[in-house]
Amino acid sequence: MYSRSASRRRRGAEFKAKVLAACDEPGASISGVALAHGLNANLVRQWRAGRGTKNQARRQAIRVTGAEQGYGASTDDRRPS
Repeated sequence: MYSRSASRRRRGAEFKAKVLAACDEPGASISGVALAHGLNANLVRQWRAGRGTKNQARRQAIRVTGAEQGYGASTDDRRPS
């Protein structure tokens, strides 16, 4: 039977904020920042997309921006009459 020797690592909000701030620096690449912190680039991309964090303000900003661009239209507006 297979058993894991190491458990899944959990990163704190402070560490995630530090990594995401480094990604926002001019000229920084997500993969470069991830490598510098010993992380997988896909994990950092998930954090930037709002998955794996509890950052409600970031999610709300994404929703508002999408609504302003017409992506938040209700389904009633799209139905043929």
